[in-house]
Amino acid sequence: MFERLAEARVALKEVVASIDPDILEGSRATELVDEFAAIERLAAAGKALCARRVADSGAWRHYGDRSAARWMARTTGTSVGSALGVLETAERVADFPATETALCSGELS
Repeated sequence: MFERLAEARVALKEVVASIDPDILEGSRATELVDEFAAIERLAAAGKALCARRVADSGAWRHYGDRSAARWMARTTGTSVGSALGVLETAERVADFPATETALCSGELS
């Protein structure tokens, strides 16, 4: 699983590096925006689910942070408030399997 994710990241990096917005057709650009939005939703879902596990397991303590939210904020480069929101949402969806499935399939933003 981890190797596939690393490979996907490399492939995505190569795709982004190959984009020349100055010569890209407008219609093709709209398609790419749609694809990147779908990727963004899936990445956010994966981040939230894994962050929930980091919080539940206490793994964040190994990095010297005072809370799971502070660990996540530092790790992801976001604010503590934003990280806390992600963690709270991830915790709540655990109680709703259909919602969690929709999140994991990229249907929710």
